[in-house]
Amino acid sequence: MIAIVDENCWIMAIRYGVSHISWGNRDTIHLLTSINEERTWGELNRWFNGTPIDGMPYEDGHTHSEPGLYRMPNGDVILQFWRTDYSSGTKQLRSTDNGKTWEEDIDRICVVGVAGADDDRVIGTEDYFVAPENRSDVYMSFQYFHYNSKTGTLLARSNDNGRSYSFLSWIGPRLPRKTSTGTLVLSRH
Repeated sequence: MIAIVDENCWIMAIRYGVSHISWGNRDTIHLLTSINEERTWGELNRWFNGTPIDGMPYEDGHTHSEPGLYRMPNGDVILQFWRTDYSSGTKQLRSTDNGKTWEEDIDRICVVGVAGADDDRVIGTEDYFVAPENRSDVYMSFQYFHYNSKTGTLLARSNDNGRSYSFLSWIGPRLPRKTSTGTLVLSRH
């Protein structure tokens, strides 16, 4: 995924590993930057001016999903990826300086209010949007695997720039069911 820092500067998160998911193996999260709207990319884990990005590459000895990169209303950029297996949850890193430095923010994202499910077992990196009428509300989709023996996709909201998430609803006509998430589309009536 790509986060747009300003009109011309973009950051892309990538995962380097053996395959889509390879249980028990290691991989690494990297960042790439572009100063010309992704027509060309800089070297791995280098800031727009060529200096190293602090906290990258990220490796913790686990296998990760493809990373999700999201710009929050306050300007922070968050990086999410789930790890190892479906029960390990989603880890979140945060940058408060447009992606130049990264720190671990949340070990396992919790979505509060999902009845009958462990809060910290959501799988993130799906999709998000910031509400146009209330710029402090961030909406994200997450998945649960093995929730009531099915896969469920849900919509959650954060009103503190991705520091906490609350359950809003299941996504889809008869969820939870055995599906993946789709793209979130905001529609105004």
